[in-house]
Order: sequence, then C-alpha cells, then structure tokens
Amino acid sequence: MDARNVSEFVLSLRTKVSAGKLPLMEALQSQINVVVDFDDYPQDRANLIRHCEDLIHTHATADRAWEQPGTFAPQRQLQAVAPDLWRATVHGKRLVDGGSGFLVLRSTHVERYGGEVAQLICLFVSTVFGSPTKTDKRLRRFAWPVRYEKTHLNSPTFSQTMAEAGFHTDSQYLEEPERYFGLFCVTSDVRGQGTNFLVSASQVVLRLLELHPTALDHLRSPFPFRVPSVFTTSASDNDIEVVWAPILGEGTIRFRSDTITSALELPGVTLAEAKLAAIAAFERSISETPTLEYHLEPGEAIVVDNHAMLHARSPFTDSNRLLYRVRMKGQDRSTNAGQQGLADSSGSARTIGGTT
Repeated sequence: MDARNVSEFVLSLRTKVSAGKLPLMEALQSQINVVVDFDDYPQDRANLIRHCEDLIHTHATADRAWEQPGTFAPQRQLQAVAPDLWRATVHGKRLVDGGSGFLVLRSTHVERYGGEVAQLICLFVSTVFGSPTKTDKRLRRFAWPVRYEKTHLNSPTFSQTMAEAGFHTDSQYLEEPERYFGLFCVTSDVRGQGTNFLVSASQVVLRLLELHPTALDHLRSPFPFRVPSVFTTSASDNDIEVVWAPILGEGTIRFRSDTITSALELPGVTLAEAKLAAIAAFERSISETPTLEYHLEPGEAIVVDNHAMLHARSPFTDSNRLLYRVRMKGQDRSTNAGQQGLADSSGSARTIGGTT
C-alpha cells in the first residue's frame, strides 16, 4: 500500500469519525449531538408503543409482524405515528454519518414491555438507520437477544456468554457486513459489568501507521473468519463455514480475533507469519487508542456505525442481563442485498481451507 492509498483510507473513515484525539468521550460528556431522549417526545413514544401492541395482538410475534408483505412499510408507519421522534432520530443519524459514529437513545421504554412489543419498538426505531436484517439462519430473528444462554455449542458467540467480548465489528463473517447495529437494553447488570466500549477505526489506523505501517498492506488482503456455529445453516458445530475478507476494506473495517482463530484451527486454513504479525500489530494499536466507555441502563440504546467503529464489552455476572441487537443495512448501500442479513452459503466469498 502506498502513502496515497493509506491517506485515502484514513480520510474515508475520518469523514465518519471525528479526528479529535478523544472525540467520543468529549462528545458524550458534553451531551451534544449524540443523544435522543424519548422523554422529550412522550406522545410520539406512547403512539409507537400502542402501534406495536396492536401489531403483536394481530401477528403474535415481532418477526411475523415484520415480515408482512407489500404495504407494511415500517418507515412510513414510524413517521406517521411518531413524526417528531422520527425527525429527531433522523437528525441523530446524520450526526452518526457525519462524525460521531454512534448515537445514544434514552427512555425508549423497551424495559417496561420486554418480549415481542420491545422487539418491535427496536425494529421501528432502527428503520431510521436502514433495513433490519435477519441475524440467524435457523430461527431468522430480526431482534437478536443478547443474554447468557446455556448452549450445547462448543464455541458460543459473544452474545450467548457472560465473558468479555474483545474489540470487534459485527457480522464480520458476512460478505458485506451491515452498516449499523443497535443495542437496546431491557435489563442491565451493575455498572462496570456488561459495560460497552467503542473505539474509532480511523484512530486505530492512525496509531497503526505510527507503530507498524507495513502491516497495512497485509490487513488489506483476505483473512479467514469462521461463522459462529449459532449463525450457520443448521446452527450446529457440524456446519463449518468460513469467509475470507480483508480486515481493512474501502473505507470500512471488519475484525474479530476469535473468529479468525477458530478458522485457523480448521484443517487447511493457514496464514503467513507476516499476516499473523499484522493481526498482533492491529490489536496492539486498538489497545493504545482512546476508547469510549458507556454503560447502558434499562430503556437506553446505542446505535453504532459498524463500518467506522469497533466495540467491546466487559464481562458480567447477572444472567438476567438482556439486550436486543438489531443490525441494519444502510439505505444508500446494497449491503446484504437479497440476503436479509444472512450470508449466502453458495456465495463465492464462502470458502473452506486455503493458505495466504
């Protein structure tokens, strides 16, 4: 990678994330531009909740309601029942796209309803950012429960455990990861447990340029990401699915160290020493880049630009902790077009084995 290409990559990301040394912390502390408080729109919120209750009464589940064909048009429904809340969140999205990289939502009331109504609230709000996608292939859920789950799988994914989740991007195992994701808190653990962290991808790349500039070339070449078992076709350990893709793309980033490690444990999947060293340099750069710490309380949510930020989570001990995660493909992109958020098992990017 020449200097011009490096500059273009950093510049592309810096159009999304503030170039200040501590952009996220300063933005959140000032409470400017990064918070939409639903308490400011109580009638709109009440209308939205009532609308969701009516839909659940008719369709029984959020997923069934969301899949109604033809005239369902969820964006238009949200604009109709909660126009002021819609406009405020649209303004927040512009700020996410223009520099903040994230948006906090407060007083959504998802904690008061839980279950199917809460999921529909999450989905309607998410349409401001894009089209919600289906997370898993077996149950095909739009709002994925992030909670401790006893599982028979050998390698449960982050959202099923109470363990620490290292810095990563969502759906890094898809050919085209969704542009945004939202975490909507129903039940939280005590502050400091299950706390979320964000780091600017552009800041990580700038630190990498200082520490190990030669790693950038390697990070732009393909790496193997093993699809977590719960997200494979039959949601079992018997499904072995691997996607090869660069960590640094065209103004985007994808990363999760454990899915790379899991792929490298498979027969025939290897990486050259230089690429392993590039991963180590990338992780060191993450560790030396300023981060935002934010603990979601019940009723709060955070929506993140998945192409410009990495996120992490501290471990927690309360098995009742529950968040709903919604991933959204951008309205101005073809991300996951025709896949509804699910990687196509017949796609050319999905391969087993290989050396690079």
